[in-house]
Amino acid sequence: MSTPFITREMLRDRLLKVAALLCGVALAVLVVAVVGAVRVEAVAAAPTPVMIPDSALRFMAVEGGVDLAGAVALDLFADDRQAPLKRYKLPGEADDMPRVPAPPPVVLGTAIADDGGSFAICQLSGGASTVVRLGARIGEYLVVAIERGRVTFRNADGERLSVDATKPVP
Repeated sequence: MSTPFITREMLRDRLLKVAALLCGVALAVLVVAVVGAVRVEAVAAAPTPVMIPDSALRFMAVEGGVDLAGAVALDLFADDRQAPLKRYKLPGEADDMPRVPAPPPVVLGTAIADDGGSFAICQLSGGASTVVRLGARIGEYLVVAIERGRVTFRNADGERLSVDATKPVP
């Protein structure tokens, strides 16, 4: 006589009932997933592509050519990096108006620290006073150096400007 696979004692066990129920749920989810994967719905036809005229694909000639190798060779994060003398313009873009330099900031005072935490209090004409540290911008000026009573700035053209805090403002 052989022993049955499932006995009456096993059917009374609650954990076996829960396991059998979970297997049934897993089997139902598997059937739904397979049916969903096999069923193919109708796909609408893609719209016809819009034709682009050849004139849109032609580029205007760039004046003087582009030195791509030279641009790639430059270090993007160099400290002494400056804007080029002539601003790049897109083909057909109008020339810039001559730029009027901004008035220099007024240095109201400086504070020097040995650990590099030096700062200066500066003010643009007609603006509020601002605390600036080395590398900060105030208007179009970049703070390059802070010394006792003197702050050195660099403008957008790369020119250095040293402003003395001890001299009265005109």
